[in-house]
Amino acid sequence: MAEDEFLTLRERIYLLLKESPEPLDARTIASHLGLPDSERGRVEEALRHLYRSVKRRSGGMESLEVVPARCLDCGYVFPKKEGEFKKPSKCPRCKSQRIEGPWFYIRSKKK
Repeated sequence: MAEDEFLTLRERIYLLLKESPEPLDARTIASHLGLPDSERGRVEEALRHLYRSVKRRSGGMESLEVVPARCLDCGYVFPKKEGEFKKPSKCPRCKSQRIEGPWFYIRSKKK
């Protein structure tokens, strides 16, 4: 029986991001958790909740950080928007749909 079998999706995502040496996107998170790509929306929703709760629950010692998405064709970096965790559909500059990110990680402050 797996230890994380009894954890919620949010708890599993939090632990994955905390242990990951690099930022992860929603598709990679879903893959690591054994979820199909069609469940990416659930992952994005869980990330939205984690964004609001991680800092509060850790007493300000941790935060969920977002690395903005970018266009693979022209290099356009999408501006950070509060509470926006979905991958953009296309680039406003070149109209390409070759977008990667956004990526997420847990940042811990040193005491």
